Amino acid sequence: MLAHNSFASGGGMLRAKPSAPAPAPVDDRLRFWQSQHALLSRIPLSERDSSVQALQRSVEGVQTLIVSCEHGHKAANFGTAAMFSHVLDVVVGEMARMIMTKNTASRADVDAVTVGLLMTVENEVLMAGRGGAVAEAGHYGILRHLLGMGERPTLRWLWGTVFALLWVFSTGANQDEFVAAARSIHGRVGDSEFRLFGVILISLHRLLGILPVQMFSRVERYFSA
Repeated sequence: MLAHNSFASGGGMLRAKPSAPAPAPVDDRLRFWQSQHALLSRIPLSERDSSVQALQRSVEGVQTLIVSCEHGHKAANFGTAAMFSHVLDVVVGEMARMIMTKNTASRADVDAVTVGLLMTVENEVLMAGRGGAVAEAGHYGILRHLLGMGERPTLRWLWGTVFALLWVFSTGANQDEFVAAARSIHGRVGDSEFRLFGVILISLHRLLGILPVQMFSRVERYFSA
């Protein structure tokens, strides 16, 4: 797992009596987004203003994303590269908050670990079965570029890659292939991390309709299983 294995520390002096293990860090951001998702699942779209306001107060980047979505609707040009880049801003900001809180790590520490993980995640998915063909047919490379992932491998590169992989496998592969790709990613990036990624996308889609229909359906189904 990205956070747990990479940042865990060990060692220390021998003690006459071992101390009790420290409690596991609370995944505060995951719990926050899960509560938002639970709320959004119960209330109609017309009554979601309070959820929008809560997200705007608590999550950096949500206000910019909402403005981008509203502009897209007014210009009849919804789903631009800029909009999806703002979606990735929210994902990466929340992921960094959760990982740094759990591990008392700096953003530089998180990005450094990401570099080694990035290639493993991508290669495992693309080299399995029809992975390479699915990615090519779905314009995976172009999609990664449009997400605005930056100029060097960082946490943004990793989650932009995950976003692009799930996009092309949800729209260009069968259900079994999508699940296999999702499980491969899930096993590498960490359970809390992948669940946070999923619940952010699902929640933002319920509010703003940001995902392709089939991607939303498959992502929601995977995390509901």
